[in-house]
Amino acid sequence: MQKEETVKKVVKRKPVAKVLLRLEFEERDALNAKAAEAGFSVNELLKKLIQGGRIYKRDDSKKELTRARNTHLNRINSNLNMLAKHANYHREEADAVLMHVGLKQIRRELQALLGQWGNV
Repeated sequence: MQKEETVKKVVKRKPVAKVLLRLEFEERDALNAKAAEAGFSVNELLKKLIQGGRIYKRDDSKKELTRARNTHLNRINSNLNMLAKHANYHREEADAVLMHVGLKQIRRELQALLGQWGNV
């Protein structure tokens, strides 16, 4: 019996450059403070600044609320996709009444959610 050869998958990483940055102690402390205030590592903060993005402080107090909202929106998205698939698959034979009822239900659900969320 021959041994089965295991094939190792080689993962190619993008080349990276290491950057050395000389700062005075006060500048280093300020950089660390800004990164901590924004909720990022110093590395993440510098990359965001280089990419031209604005740096906003993370607000973890709304993390669960945002997750719950995304869950609701994902369910609505799923319903819309099912209706679109039905309409595209059946084309001429698609049940217009079923589609209308489904869309009205989604609209009511969205209105209810927006009413619950208030000003987003």
